[in-house]
Amino acid sequence: MNKLTVAIAEDNELMLDLLKDIVEGDNELEVIGTARNGEDVYRIIKEKEPEVVLLDVIMPKLDGLGVLDKIHQDKSIRKMPTFIMVSAIGQDRVTEDAFSLGADYYIMKPFDEQLILSRIKRARKEDVVKKVEQKSFFPQKPEKKVEKTEEDLEADVLAEKMAELGI
Repeated sequence: MNKLTVAIAEDNELMLDLLKDIVEGDNELEVIGTARNGEDVYRIIKEKEPEVVLLDVIMPKLDGLGVLDKIHQDKSIRKMPTFIMVSAIGQDRVTEDAFSLGADYYIMKPFDEQLILSRIKRARKEDVVKKVEQKSFFPQKPEKKVEKTEEDLEADVLAEKMAELGI
């Protein structure tokens, strides 16, 4: 099986190196490009056609949302990569904008290494599903997902319990 190709866009050098080390540490994945700004990752996507792009929201020259918008407007791009937003910004408006512009996942920093790897690898499985759905009579659009932290889940459970108790 061919390695799944990944591009990484992150303006923070330490975070870029960490993401690169995580991806390169897995023998099923290959980093084919890194960028520290949105314009450079846009060029990497056009020239190298990665299957997955890890994309920060806040970057110089062109932010992550701008990259998504530019990529989806560019009719010369033959194969759309899976976009995984990796950001410290968790505002609902930003995540909604990311999904409306074509992000497939939104992962909050700090993140779990295994979560990053599983979302990247899921791109290959979802690509197969997309191909099957395109051939089916009633195609379905894949769900967009926001990864919840353990604290988010605990807060949801607490809110449900409080509602049950009428608090």
